Amino acid sequence: ERGNGIVVFEDNTATPKYKIWDGSSWGAEKDVTVSTTTGTPIWIRLCANPNANSNEIALAWVTDGKQVGAKIWDGATWGNEVLLSSAGATTGQTVDVAYRQESCKPIFVFSDADSASGGKVKSRIFNGVSWDDETDAVNVGAAGAAGDGAENVEYLVLKPNTTDQVMLIALDSGDDVTAKRFDGTWNTHKDVNGGARGNINQYADVCWEINTDHKGHCLLVFGDDTTA
Repeated sequence: ERGNGIVVFEDNTATPKYKIWDGSSWGAEKDVTVSTTTGTPIWIRLCANPNANSNEIALAWVTDGKQVGAKIWDGATWGNEVLLSSAGATTGQTVDVAYRQESCKPIFVFSDADSASGGKVKSRIFNGVSWDDETDAVNVGAAGAAGDGAENVEYLVLKPNTTDQVMLIALDSGDDVTAKRFDGTWNTHKDVNGGARGNINQYADVCWEINTDHKGHCLLVFGDDTTA
């Protein structure tokens, strides 16, 4: 219901748990029953639909077995589960989800290593009824220059603006920072920095400006392994 809060957490089992805050007290602990992953969740992300008339919440998680799963909460039950990847990464936040603010559809980004590249980031959208096809977002990392998938994905950040655009920031094992914008399709990536201060932690973040004079502007801040 509107105004309720939900928290999802792991308890060292393969089944995530959740509790609901109804505005005055916490409800009983319940299972988020999963069928697509078997490992213990080590990273969990939630994001709420911006539509004021919706109770929908998107959930994504990564397991210690490098499986990446997702489900949708409709205000009463969890459903529409999908296995996003069986070859994710467990180093940091290698999955994220954000709602596009006009269409109110969640877009998920996640690490997906394959035989050709350890640095592949893919995306998938839940269209309100079913899952759209998987798309390639960006290949990150390459010996000091992001972009060709030579390095492993270590951390992902996805932020929406007030329209249907989202900005993806990817950190890789070569300390590269890559940015890429989505407005219905993924645009040309930008190699922001080739020497960020580490990769396991979040050494980069991005935020959109909301003033109408700066519509579509966003600010990216990152470490570059220096003291200033």
